[in-house]
Amino acid sequence: MAPEALGIGVAVWDKYMTNTDVPQLIRDAGFSVIRYPGGSYADIYHWRTHSATKGLPFKATIRPGVDFDHFMGMARKAAATPLITVNYGTNEAGTGGAEPREAAEWVRYANRVKHYGVKYWEIGNEVYGNGFYNGRGWEADFHAPDTHKEKDRLRNPKLGPVEYGRNMLAFIKAMKAEDPSVKIGAVLCAPGNWPDAVAPDWNSNVLKICGDKVDFVVVHWYGEGKSPAQSLATERKVPELLSKLRAQVDPYCGANAKNVQLWMTEGDCSGYNTRHVGALFAADHFLTWWENGATHVDWWDLHNGAVKAFDGALDDQGILSNASSVGALNEPQLNTPFPPYYGVRLTSLVASPGDSFIAAESSAPLLRVHAVRKKNGGLGLMLINQDPRNAATVTITANGMTLAGPAARYDYGEKTGGIAKSTMPVSGSTLTLTIPPSTATAVASPGH
Repeated sequence: MAPEALGIGVAVWDKYMTNTDVPQLIRDAGFSVIRYPGGSYADIYHWRTHSATKGLPFKATIRPGVDFDHFMGMARKAAATPLITVNYGTNEAGTGGAEPREAAEWVRYANRVKHYGVKYWEIGNEVYGNGFYNGRGWEADFHAPDTHKEKDRLRNPKLGPVEYGRNMLAFIKAMKAEDPSVKIGAVLCAPGNWPDAVAPDWNSNVLKICGDKVDFVVVHWYGEGKSPAQSLATERKVPELLSKLRAQVDPYCGANAKNVQLWMTEGDCSGYNTRHVGALFAADHFLTWWENGATHVDWWDLHNGAVKAFDGALDDQGILSNASSVGALNEPQLNTPFPPYYGVRLTSLVASPGDSFIAAESSAPLLRVHAVRKKNGGLGLMLINQDPRNAATVTITANGMTLAGPAARYDYGEKTGGIAKSTMPVSGSTLTLTIPPSTATAVASPGH
């Protein structure tokens, strides 16, 4: 597990981003990276003026007090590493694509003027959503003029993967001229998610051009499903997704392939973020991605806002409440953690930077299991009972390890009201426990 494994996204329209309670909440959850300035807004955001591209209509307001310096103040209080998404899509005047010079000046300001030491930078957000594949996308990209006509954007080479790959080289050159130590990531699409497999292929065409120069590649991935069971089951797709992504990356990166990391910088439990199942999803989510080769995984996002889910229930992509409402659906008070927050917290109790993921198997189809060998020789376990009706009695056999006790146990269930801590005896290399329905349980046992 890498030091930069666990991340959370923030956005410049979040007026509560730098609220005094936020740094401690981030620290308590275990987040080690904060992504800024936020999703699609990154492609219309200009850091020096803390403003959006001129002439663009946008749904939310860029808030005062959340500019880059204020963000860095918050990140430092949270003891978190920043990940910056630079504007790829638009220049400040709205007359063309973003200029590598603007990104390079951001690097210079961050690391040579302010000495912040910002190491990680990604170029653009979901650039493949700029209309190249479907005529009208969601991502601002003025490398081709936006005439508001689908025919002018569909398959326009100025919006395609080859052009993005070429521009990546210009961004990398300009930014590393200011600080050669920075690490720069390229935007790819997640295998199995649109527009993967649509010609011309985005990932291979980007990497053919810049693969030997990138430090990491970036995908986004959101859970999906119209029931709790369907949502939880989507994590089973992740091992194949990451295997395919690595297979796409390696052939085009040459000698650099072994150095290119896989980063997932945006995702959550779509539709269930305010419900109990969101905690089970989050606990499974991060560990599944890490143990299958992802260096870094981000949750989207810190604060977002109340919306109606597909079934009319309250949802909010923020991991903390912003005390908003939609119709008769009201959120709890500001900065109240939603269930995924507790799933993330359990994850950080199981796995820490420097720990090693080890194979773990379960004979029960609704019992998800993850295991790590701790740096101190102990064992960290995550056991997630996805069965909403039946408890699971589990006997754990730690092959090749002798466990010491007592082990610390942490449970998050529908009736725990938070994370409940207890201790349990350990005998030799086995451990037996019962996990209530719909409960995520973290176990930390010292080792010999």
